[in-house]
Amino acid sequence: MAYNGQTYLWEPKKPFDPTASSPCKPALSEDDPEVKQGSVFSVKVECAALTTIMEQFKRFSDWTKLKRIVALCLKFKLKYKISTKLITVTDLQKE
Repeated sequence: MAYNGQTYLWEPKKPFDPTASSPCKPALSEDDPEVKQGSVFSVKVECAALTTIMEQFKRFSDWTKLKRIVALCLKFKLKYKISTKLITVTDLQKE
């Protein structure tokens, strides 16, 4: 037997059936308390119309709060050196 190997090695290959349960993937019932129920979430994003700065400023109820927010935005812009200038095709061709 050792010379010829195991008998299952000489049998023809069986086609793989992915739907059949195997020891690695046992069949599970829907009411099994050990099975975690899955959840699916869906998000839809729509582009809103561009608003003016004044319309954005009207969202704040307090002048002091608005000044604080603008100061934070300017500080962020300086810290990360964010340019407000738009990149044109000629700018890209220069590089």
